[in-house]
Amino acid sequence: AGSVLDLEPRVIKVSVEMPDGKTKVVEIAPSDDGNAIKAKIEAQTGLLAPRQVLSHDGNKVPDKGTTAKDLGLRD
Repeated sequence: AGSVLDLEPRVIKVSVEMPDGKTKVVEIAPSDDGNAIKAKIEAQTGLLAPRQVLSHDGNKVPDKGTTAKDLGLRD
C-alpha cells in the first residue's frame, strides 16, 4: 500500500590487501565502524589493528563515527 522496505545485508565481504601483496576476504557488518573493521581484520588475518591503514576510494576510513554503510561499502 505504498510502503517502502529497505533491506541491507547482514554481512559484507570486503577485500583486504595485506602487506605482502596478497588479498584476503574479510566479513564485516554494515554497522561496523573503522575500529570494529580493524578488529575483525585482526581476528581473521592476524595483522594487528594499530598497523592497519584503512582506505576506501582513496580516502582514509575514520576509526569512529562512520559505519561501513555510511561509506557505501559493498561486497
